[in-house]
Amino acid sequence: MRKLILLAAAGFMIASANAQNLRNQSIVRLNDNSTSASNNVTLQKAQPLDRSLFNQDPSVRAEGKKTGPGGSRWYSYTDYMDSFKTPTATLNAYPEYFWHHDNSRWPYGSPVAYDSNKTVSMGFILDPFMPDFNDSNFYPGQIAIGGSDNFVFDSVLIIGEYNMPKPSVVDTMIVSFFYGDGSNASNIHENGFYGANASAVLSDYGLLSTDTLFVFTTAVDSLTATSTNYSSGPTVSKVKIPFTPYLADTANGLMFMYVPVPGGGINIPSGGNLIGATYSFASGDNNFTNLDTVAKFNSANPNPWTYKYNNFRPWVVFNATSTSSTGTAVFPPYRKPSIDANQGIFKQQPDGNWANEYAPMWAWSNGSTGSQFQYPDMSFHISCANCNLTNPPGSGGPSSVANVNAINSVKVYPNPANDQVVISFTSAPSAGTTVSLVNMLGQVVNSQNVTNANVTFNVSNLCNGVYFYSIQSNGSRTTGRVVVAH
Repeated sequence: MRKLILLAAAGFMIASANAQNLRNQSIVRLNDNSTSASNNVTLQKAQPLDRSLFNQDPSVRAEGKKTGPGGSRWYSYTDYMDSFKTPTATLNAYPEYFWHHDNSRWPYGSPVAYDSNKTVSMGFILDPFMPDFNDSNFYPGQIAIGGSDNFVFDSVLIIGEYNMPKPSVVDTMIVSFFYGDGSNASNIHENGFYGANASAVLSDYGLLSTDTLFVFTTAVDSLTATSTNYSSGPTVSKVKIPFTPYLADTANGLMFMYVPVPGGGINIPSGGNLIGATYSFASGDNNFTNLDTVAKFNSANPNPWTYKYNNFRPWVVFNATSTSSTGTAVFPPYRKPSIDANQGIFKQQPDGNWANEYAPMWAWSNGSTGSQFQYPDMSFHISCANCNLTNPPGSGGPSSVANVNAINSVKVYPNPANDQVVISFTSAPSAGTTVSLVNMLGQVVNSQNVTNANVTFNVSNLCNGVYFYSIQSNGSRTTGRVVVAH
């Protein structure tokens, strides 16, 4: 049973329609005033969500094999944080306003005013190689994805609140599934905040002015409905299905929506690929008119919320100072992508300077405090025929991180570099180790496949500026910054 506290829709309301403020590669910050202490609406706590509902049906049950190799399992980062990473921290969750376009109106603030909602899509990028996911202290007897493993990404579970004043109307959930290795050419690519313009962002996450805050994002969009019910390809699949709750937690007004990947899943090749999914809600109500009001709020009523149209409000988990009405979101803990690349991603209309990209959770703030745009509550199901297993309980074996070998002791010198730069590191021997240099446009300017842990790049022909190095080995990945100055 998870310990998350839900800020129930019965009593909490977003403070401002222009709440979410982004900061992009040029450090334009997205503001999120939705958790402002100026919100005078009383917060109500929901009961802890009983996740046992999740295991009632065989088709969505987590299959934890105790002998192996191989098997399948569900990955939920919010459950991981709730159960292991932050057992004493305050994790709140709020059902966000959500609509397919920015043409719906919702209640904001106190006194209540109505304005258009801008959050049109969200999703999550999952790092199945995170060492804690493969640690038997946390997940005994489960499969552990390593860099040499191929695996299948076959379904997601989305948690939220479905309000249905018109049961005869058939709404639609549109979900896109994808994977990528962080390169600019893949569906999941890496960027970063760094330099003088990023000082506020770096400070928010406890980083030094000389550090880089690496982020992952995608342009794989779930906003455009497909012409058919699903499409499937080698790297991206999209499904459009009738919106019906698969399992419901009626006590808390929540629902679970199980969405399979078309064609039985996406085959993820070895090499350290992250996986992701984005989703959108599309109303099937032909009576909806532009800028019509979806929801109304009146605190004087015993049940303050009334809905004119069916709507889905996804559950987003965030770190907070407390569960009271004066509690505010706080900046989530940041760990380097080589340790933990899991992150929520969000899209608004208009989307600021992020163009077609989903903005990662690290790009959001509420001025000097954190944003509640952090972790959409999603679970990912993965199967792997040949993966090793973490040690099962009672096996007598030590705690282990199966088939995962971290990259350590990275040294880059000289930095700044003039003619050449040396990158050294420690890692388990692997024939598949790749070290790359990438420019600010995400273009790989040099790359070497190596069998040792000492690489020299000639940078004499590169223009002055900032570059990123990337080391991928045994399913682990680490990145950093190199300055070229002739």
